[in-house]
Amino acid sequence: MDQRIRIMVIAFNGISPFHLAIPGVVFGEALQAPNPFEVSFCAAERQPLMTSAGYQIFGLPP
Repeated sequence: MDQRIRIMVIAFNGISPFHLAIPGVVFGEALQAPNPFEVSFCAAERQPLMTSAGYQIFGLPP
C-alpha cells in the first residue's frame, strides 16, 4: 500500500510559472529517495491555460 503523502497543485488561467515550479522542487526533486510525497498537477479550468509569463500549458487528453 502506498503510504506517500499526496500533494496536488492546482493550475489556473493566469498562474505564475514560479508558483507551479516551487511545489515540484520542495516536495519532489529536492528530496532524496525514498520520497514521502507524490506531487501531481491538475487544472481548475479547461486547457489550454495561459500563464502570467505569456505561454500556454496544455494537459494530457482524458
